[in-house]
Amino acid sequence: MKLLLLTTAIIENGNTDVLDNMLKSVAENMKLNTNYHVDHVVLLQKCTKEKCSEIEIKAPPFVTFLSVDNVISLSEARNRLFHYVFDASLIEGSSIVAFPDDDCWFPVGNLNFVINQFQFNKNLDFFFCKYGSSTEVASMNEDELKEASISDVVRNASSNTIFIRGRVALQIGGFDINLGVGTENNGGEDLDYAIRAYLASKQVSYLSKKIVGHRDKNNELRGKYYRGSTIVLKRYSKKSVGLMYEFIRKVCVGLVLMVKNELPWSEFLISMRYNKSLTE
Repeated sequence: MKLLLLTTAIIENGNTDVLDNMLKSVAENMKLNTNYHVDHVVLLQKCTKEKCSEIEIKAPPFVTFLSVDNVISLSEARNRLFHYVFDASLIEGSSIVAFPDDDCWFPVGNLNFVINQFQFNKNLDFFFCKYGSSTEVASMNEDELKEASISDVVRNASSNTIFIRGRVALQIGGFDINLGVGTENNGGEDLDYAIRAYLASKQVSYLSKKIVGHRDKNNELRGKYYRGSTIVLKRYSKKSVGLMYEFIRKVCVGLVLMVKNELPWSEFLISMRYNKSLTE
């Protein structure tokens, strides 16, 4: 079993503590299970040659580093990682592909739990869970593991908690370069990717536990990321009743945010009028 991790990190201030912590957490999980191979490709942005060399020297042997001189959008960065692993033949149909942020971490044992889900269930194409600063331990006989609904995906799947079978990743392609941090729409790229993965998967499992570590969601940022996620839900709203419901619910949330002065009218109108198709 091969686990392929794709991460991007901005090293503008030279601080790599969070990246070091994430790489260490992967290595600690690997000590518990030698039955899988890890390729972790990290794209370093705005990193000097000296700092890149320093990072590479102290990194675990399973990590490969790429670099760019400037800062690029999150979607473009992930697509560059995709192109690299495809050209290097690192991705296989049976692989597990994930997109952890540089500031997330995997508590010991939890990454192995995810890998076991794919290893023991050949029909599983997509697994996701919750994240948070206070993590939980996933047991092998997890009662809270269930078949995911589209509402589960929309409300809980994120780049840090998405694990995709390689055949699905190859089928659906990369991230929409018009979405995500660093674009005018400032978000929604992981939701767009998760919905496409859900629609292309044979079986999707969801664990309603915080088994991936990351800073907690900040409800004060709902207005900031509203446009991107609403554009995505509008795009797929005609695919199913469930997606139409999630889009209508999102519109209602937007109306509430506007009343509370947490979302400008202009942002709401842009999200309703946006009609660009998927662009990788």
